[in-house]
Amino acid sequence: MVEPITGPHRSMEQTSTRRVLIVGGFCEHPALLMPLRYALSKDFDRVEIWNDAIVCRNLDNSVIKLRDAIQGHENHGETVLLVTHSFGDWIARQALLELSDHRERKLVSIAPIMAASPIAKILNLACTHWISEVPVMADVARASVAADLNRSVWRLIFWGTLDLWVRPYPLTPSPHLEVRHVLATHLSIVMNRSVQREVAKFLTDT
Repeated sequence: MVEPITGPHRSMEQTSTRRVLIVGGFCEHPALLMPLRYALSKDFDRVEIWNDAIVCRNLDNSVIKLRDAIQGHENHGETVLLVTHSFGDWIARQALLELSDHRERKLVSIAPIMAASPIAKILNLACTHWISEVPVMADVARASVAADLNRSVWRLIFWGTLDLWVRPYPLTPSPHLEVRHVLATHLSIVMNRSVQREVAKFLTDT
């Protein structure tokens, strides 16, 4: 398990501890998310790479596990900020659906699975349907579930213009939604310093 990083001490006037949960994608080793984790640790109290399987997950269990973690941290007075990459965004959106919308939350989605993935469609034809994530990513009806979240969630979405794995999805315009297009691939986008700075700025803005 990757231990969370503790950020700098803050004054007592800031009463809520800010915990960032980074939710990784399909077959994504946590090491690939380390640069993002360290970049965010300068601004936040706790930065944690979500501990979950990276392939062949029990999807229902992953959603419940993340939902319960968010709820548990919030019940202890923490502010939970979500940063996701790829399929991790699908897991996070389902978890947010099951939580009360009485609390405002923030979600940063980096190259999220919302539209059907061209590569996943090929994998699905190759009889890899036994890998739980692939049928979801290959089917736009399943991939796009909860693409439009309720207005209690403030969102920032990054799409990579060189991304061969995911395609942008047409979301309903909202004052709670910001979208960025970055010259990057599916993997390089999470290591992009400009993206990391924008993520930190969005999460710290009130």
